[in-house]
Amino acid sequence: MAVNKIDKILAHSPASGGALEKLLKNGHEKAHLTRVLKYSFPRYLSEGIKSVKKSGTILYVECLNASIATNIRFETDNLKRALSCLTDFGRIDEIKPFVGNFSSAGSDP
Repeated sequence: MAVNKIDKILAHSPASGGALEKLLKNGHEKAHLTRVLKYSFPRYLSEGIKSVKKSGTILYVECLNASIATNIRFETDNLKRALSCLTDFGRIDEIKPFVGNFSSAGSDP
């Protein structure tokens, strides 16, 4: 059986806005936001960030451990100020760090 890469499949089919395209778009956006956030946060925090997701004005930060999540909670005001000049994060009102993954974090993220 021939195996095609997703990019090749999408290149041969017209843009339909289907579930696969939405999934890929969300994945690319999440990866982009995570890279930008890791670059913007102090190194001692960025190394403990696994992934991020933005929902409206709330930024969910998936952390590798409870220590990083606690530090982000304490630094929230400073971190929001640092992010406010960035286009992707300019309208963030709340940062919600958590340990685990998005699927187990409940309905919020």
